[in-house]
Amino acid sequence: MKIKLSFITIDAGTQARAKINKNVVEEYAQLLGEGTIFPPVVVFGEKNILADGWHRFFAHRAAGLKEIEVESHEGGVREAIFYGFGANKHRGLQMNQADTRSIIGRLLMDNEWSKLGDRKIADHVGVSSSTVLRQRQAMEGAGKIKKATIKTYVRDGKDIEVDVSVNQKDEPATPVQNESHPRDLQEIKELEDMVNDLSEENQKLKDTIAIGAWDATDIEKEDIQETVAELRERIAILERENNSLRSSRDMYMNQAAELSRINKALQSRLKKQ
Repeated sequence: MKIKLSFITIDAGTQARAKINKNVVEEYAQLLGEGTIFPPVVVFGEKNILADGWHRFFAHRAAGLKEIEVESHEGGVREAIFYGFGANKHRGLQMNQADTRSIIGRLLMDNEWSKLGDRKIADHVGVSSSTVLRQRQAMEGAGKIKKATIKTYVRDGKDIEVDVSVNQKDEPATPVQNESHPRDLQEIKELEDMVNDLSEENQKLKDTIAIGAWDATDIEKEDIQETVAELRERIAILERENNSLRSSRDMYMNQAAELSRINKALQSRLKKQ
């Protein structure tokens, strides 16, 4: 349905980007003048809080139009903000790296949204879970957020919540005999999660090579390069700690090392294409 531009709320703090791209607005306005039909903007609640379609909204205004096609959803400001965080991962003007990092940061600092876990946040924003993990660790190190006491891991397609609060406490003076230390168990889980991430990265690279084209944005390319570098660094650190971990961790280390080697080979093949 169409509603008047004046009926749409644009001052509720729901804009996910740092600023509007004026060049894009002008381009859209020109296309509107030529008869191009754009997808509807997305609004929430009775106040028609704008969640997605900011450039389209301002383009309509710049083109002198009084009405715009809308897709209306139930909810308020928070629902509109959350929707906007993931609105441009598949269509529209892609978020730049600064905006993406800002969105991830806002999600991690929110008491409710931060509980979603790295993987769900990554899926919503349209980045890898490793990207979210890196930013979480950086924010924890800078004291911007508290270390998570509950982490979500994916096992056989199911989300499993693990209490990692033991990692934030002092180790007992005398370890219990014949039992694995909780820190070891947690690091094993982190290793397994890392192996899963490496597997995903490798599969994506294989798909890219198979179709013989790389159509990612510059941000996506940079993100993947950073992800690979971070994973290799993490593997190296874990290898140095390997002697102090129980034998089951060796299995995950071997898997991670092999996946890292495959990842490197695939990256090399991509560069040659």
